[in-house]
Amino acid sequence: PRHFNTGNSAVITGQDNGDGTYSKTITCPANTTTLRWGYSDWDAKTATCSRETGEYVPAVMSHCFEMTRYDGFGAAQRLNAEGAGFEPCGSQQTGEFSAANIKAKLTSDTDTECGFKHLIPCLAAEPPTCTLDLEQSGCNWNDTSLNITSFYYVDFNEPVWTITEMTDLGQKQNPADKFKFWGCSETYDADRRRRNVEAIAVFDFEMAEAVDVNGIEKRYFVGTNSASETEDVADNYGSRYIAASSVGGCFVVVVTALLAVLFVRIRRRKKSDSEALMT
Repeated sequence: PRHFNTGNSAVITGQDNGDGTYSKTITCPANTTTLRWGYSDWDAKTATCSRETGEYVPAVMSHCFEMTRYDGFGAAQRLNAEGAGFEPCGSQQTGEFSAANIKAKLTSDTDTECGFKHLIPCLAAEPPTCTLDLEQSGCNWNDTSLNITSFYYVDFNEPVWTITEMTDLGQKQNPADKFKFWGCSETYDADRRRRNVEAIAVFDFEMAEAVDVNGIEKRYFVGTNSASETEDVADNYGSRYIAASSVGGCFVVVVTALLAVLFVRIRRRKKSDSEALMT
């Protein structure tokens, strides 16, 4: 049978089955703490040839590939605060909804209502299976779009090796949920000025439009100097990952360009393999 295992120390062994058939089986290199191997097709680990046909089935054996290691996960929530009458996380905002206080709410591990920890599985676990990176977590305000972007990154205690494991640990599971920085159980230097208190009391964050952007790489926010740049990070990643948007009680899950690109690449790879077999 044909295979594409070159330079990866995969081992192919043969066996006479004693019934007129002969099999070959591929074994990938042993896993280590920093490297794991996967099979491109688990059903093609073994190919068998019969004397009746003189051909191996399947004709192409599985190949071994290095699995991607995931050490953490990052995401952002962009929430529209148009009509609020104040600028949550804005540079000029003071009191309860200042940038410092909103970050304190989002990153709190003691507040029973507010914070990333309530919606991120690995932070909510007992004991937690990840750590919130405080330098890569916080908020930003865009005074043009009137959006407040809450962003976070978690470092897993142990690396994982599949996208499913990564998102199960680090991604908010329900698009309807919002990272709360209002209605908190603890006090965060509330602004006592009547004008601000009245405006804050009127605005309902629960009904605000929110968009989640998942899969932001660690350190991607480093170097962003303005709210618009931070929002651009979320927009750029929104074209490469799954974005879940909600307006009131209606939720739409959009499978974005990344999945389409992966699908096309897989189709092309299969086509190339088929053409190689015919030559």
